[in-house]
Amino acid sequence: GLLVVLLLTQVVAFAFATLFGKLSEKYDSIKLISVCILGYFAVAIFALFMHSLWQFGIMAFMVGMFQGAIQALSRSYFASIIPQVFRRHDADRNHGQPYRQCQYCGIHTCSPVRAGIHLPPALRQNFEGGREAEVRGIRMNVKQYETLELTYLADAPVGSEAVVDLEAEFVLDERSTEQVCTGRDSTGQKSTEKKTWRVKGFYAGKGTPGEGTFGEKDHWADISGTGRGIYKVRFLPESAGEYHYTVKGFGGKISDRGTFTALPAAAGNHGIVRAKGIHFYYEDGTPYYGFGTTVYAFAHQTDELMNETIETLRHAPFNKIRMCVFPKHYLYNNNDPKYYAFGKRPDGSWDPDHPCFAFWDAFEKRLHQLFEIGIEVDLILFHPYDHWGFASMPLEDNLTYLDYLLRRFAAFPKMWWSMANEYDLCAAKTLDDWHGIEEFLAENDPYHHLISCHQCFHPYDVSRANITHMSWQTKQFTRIPEMQECYGKPVSIDECCYEGNLPDAWGAISGEEMTARFWRAMVRGASCTHGETFFPDERQIVWWAKGGKLVGESPSRIAFLRGILESLPAPLEPQETLFSKIIAMKKLPEEERAKAIDAFDPDFRFFVRSVLQMSEEEAARFFACETEVCGHTADDSAILHYYDIQTSCRVHFEVPENRKYRIDVIDTWNMTQETVRTDASGKFDVDLP
Repeated sequence: GLLVVLLLTQVVAFAFATLFGKLSEKYDSIKLISVCILGYFAVAIFALFMHSLWQFGIMAFMVGMFQGAIQALSRSYFASIIPQVFRRHDADRNHGQPYRQCQYCGIHTCSPVRAGIHLPPALRQNFEGGREAEVRGIRMNVKQYETLELTYLADAPVGSEAVVDLEAEFVLDERSTEQVCTGRDSTGQKSTEKKTWRVKGFYAGKGTPGEGTFGEKDHWADISGTGRGIYKVRFLPESAGEYHYTVKGFGGKISDRGTFTALPAAAGNHGIVRAKGIHFYYEDGTPYYGFGTTVYAFAHQTDELMNETIETLRHAPFNKIRMCVFPKHYLYNNNDPKYYAFGKRPDGSWDPDHPCFAFWDAFEKRLHQLFEIGIEVDLILFHPYDHWGFASMPLEDNLTYLDYLLRRFAAFPKMWWSMANEYDLCAAKTLDDWHGIEEFLAENDPYHHLISCHQCFHPYDVSRANITHMSWQTKQFTRIPEMQECYGKPVSIDECCYEGNLPDAWGAISGEEMTARFWRAMVRGASCTHGETFFPDERQIVWWAKGGKLVGESPSRIAFLRGILESLPAPLEPQETLFSKIIAMKKLPEEERAKAIDAFDPDFRFFVRSVLQMSEEEAARFFACETEVCGHTADDSAILHYYDIQTSCRVHFEVPENRKYRIDVIDTWNMTQETVRTDASGKFDVDLP
């Protein structure tokens, strides 16, 4: 009889687990769990007065009723209250832990029946729509410069799905920094400033089947038809230390708070790239040398082609890519993408208030593949090469789109904002529109990533406070020092023609010339961006447009240049040339100018006087044709002369007499570097091959 009763207990448990599951759709899970706990108490009391088999049968029925219900309810409820925290290690993904639920599930396994009693006070996180939610006492560890992500489940938004009511505040507890790191700024002084970040969360839809954050399987991938959706808040800890955060949204229906520790950054992870003077530096002060490439429509190709591009970039010398959010319609680049960024309104216009989540999930997956191989993404937000209507959206729609993009992407450390590719060709936008876009980016990016605006003919005003550097389409490399001096900001030559053989002049320079243009820019302390445009094969694939494989001769030479620059003790800046010194003398008072002329060798003074008779404009045009490029570090610890098209057998050098220099002769095409002297100082000659 006892065995039959025990067997029936399992049948009863199954039936009531199903019944209570149905009831949980209508009633609060906490209340149902509480009913089951009270039922267990009643069973325990009834057992004290049990004396016969039929009484045992009643007790077994009640145990089955409440045991099946409480196990099903507590496990499903516990799964919903586990904080969905994701860690991102851009430097080494193998260290990442996309999901940490397993750490919490062990607690429930150890105490399944008592979970309903002990866990809610410490882990009350019910993010089902319409109910207040709160988290207390949860601690998480991430690393500095790595994206922290908090994920919530709540009712899908009514109205805009791009601009949702979800905000978070993260506060760094400065008292904790010495326990985690040195806690001192670049001057060696302890930092006492209270640091607070306010960030906006975003709605991520109901989950792309089989895909989730960072391309991993999504814990909530299958919630279609439930009326609920996934919300996320992302944060980038720029300092090591202990952080406290609060998350609120939807009139208190989402409410969360907690603490986590950001440990010092992993090796090789240097943080966001910043502009400082005329150079780029990572957040931690490491110099960044911009070796870019161009694949405008990378994210709008087939999975096969995008994977091929990633593998090519993995072995290429580039640490930055220029790519578009929107698809591009132009020569050798006219395929329609699989997804578009938004849905459409009834009138057929694009509706940025309703993002296409499949597009954004897929786009994000490709971003992280680039991050993993150390590539900064210079993301082009607008461009004129369009036949879908993205280039002609009204300003209000443009800002809604940017709001959603910033909510999703701003916490990624390897992002740059390029307002446009060839902004001056975007006929639907006025200069006031561009200023509005620029200001919106600056005001709504909590981390203040780099902002630039690329032109075709008329350069954007780089002097504007929000513009961090000059993104320049030009072949006027001799004007780089002029731009550096004018704006006091980094110069990035983001388009200077492409290596290839197209019928179009912009896509038909040789590998030698592409290599030379990198040297002309980099020796002057600027950055440069590559592109490759060989006439398409039967697959109609051109690297500059779609990616694929690199076949040109310049990438290996660009890699050689990158190795040289990164071996130097500090970034280069333009070194004053003889003729630039003479031109500068025009600004001296007459008496000082005469003394400066007398300082030259008597046999050279008539050259000096002739140059000084030229107007500044005439002199600038004349010497723009000079091919020697000179760069040096600020302290003259390294000096680099690039002779470009010159074929001299011997050159004269003059370096500070109080220092000893090692002299290397570099062959930029054959990629050799030979030391010819180790104790050079003052004036001397160097023989060239």
